[in-house]
Amino acid sequence: MDIELIALCIGALITGISKFSVGGMGMLIAPVLLYAFPATTVLGVLLPMYLITDLMVVACYRNKISWGVILKIIPAQLVGMLIAGALIASVSLDFLPKVIAFIILFMVVFGFWLDKNEATFMKNGVVIIGAGLMAGLVALTANAGGPFISLILMEQKLPRETYISTRAWTFMFIDMMKIPILFSLGCLNQETLELSLQAIPALLVGSFLGFTLLKKIDMKSLKWIIRIISLAAAIKLIIG
Repeated sequence: MDIELIALCIGALITGISKFSVGGMGMLIAPVLLYAFPATTVLGVLLPMYLITDLMVVACYRNKISWGVILKIIPAQLVGMLIAGALIASVSLDFLPKVIAFIILFMVVFGFWLDKNEATFMKNGVVIIGAGLMAGLVALTANAGGPFISLILMEQKLPRETYISTRAWTFMFIDMMKIPILFSLGCLNQETLELSLQAIPALLVGSFLGFTLLKKIDMKSLKWIIRIISLAAAIKLIIG
């Protein structure tokens, strides 16, 4: 088994787990794929995998959706992705692995801060727009917009089932908005689609694990494991 297929399967496995349970694991996906693929290929390969798992997740969580919260987030997220798309189109992507690394470092540090502080400021409309804009930027460039979106939704104090359903549908709309942007940039093409299809078995296994087995794992310990692995991945991307 070559390094490309190994990276593809690991990335798909993490994608399935992340979409169904532990959102923080999403930070690990891009660094894993960047070991084997160029940045433009990674952006294109991830999107079909995300969309497949999005459809599975929303099929499980179809009720109690807070459409009002979704409508607050989506416009700002779209603007953020358009800005990111313009940047990707106008500059070389050689810098992208290091950008992803610094985004991961920021998210890990931000996570430490959130452990000690409440993010009640996320209820403010202007802050929601700003966080949505930032989520759009990092969602397209590093596929790491999930923590921003989860934080916004968490601070709306939604009931548990409403939070889960709203989060699932928000991510599906976000990933659908990526399609025309990545297609126009040439990142989404026949080659990346074929690579994504190869990863479906690992994607299904990861989704099963996320939906069932991780319910039994201590989430606090898992959060620290994810942070340590994320830091290691970021450092590797920085030093090359």
